[in-house]
Amino acid sequence: MTIPLAIENEQEASVAIILGCMIGQDQQEIDYQFRHLSLMLAASQKFQHYSLEQMMQKAMPLLAAYGNKAVIEFCAPFIPDNFKETLFAMLCELLTGNGELSETDSEVLGIAALHLGISIELMRVMIATFLMRNRWNVR
Repeated sequence: MTIPLAIENEQEASVAIILGCMIGQDQQEIDYQFRHLSLMLAASQKFQHYSLEQMMQKAMPLLAAYGNKAVIEFCAPFIPDNFKETLFAMLCELLTGNGELSETDSEVLGIAALHLGISIELMRVMIATFLMRNRWNVR
């Protein structure tokens, strides 16, 4: 599959993967996740000089045209090895923000883990940790 080269760097690829994992959430959950994502990126040195809005403007048309699974697969090679586990932790934090993980979210996390090279064992531990951590979050 060929996707037009709109993604130029690891930051844009990371946001595309994150947004791809957020697809299918209800509006209230998406609102929470966007606020949390904004804070996460603002706190990360890796995203200091990048606009979330501009990165979203690149990712959204790709997600609409190709779907989340294809975009996750396409973007994963942009992510350097030393950031893959961090990005997966960010995904876990966002998708388990309500202390639960739906079957759909679990599937998309599995796809992200596969393409990021996260082992099944590490994936399970990270998901379980974030589920415990977020179980009592106030919304």
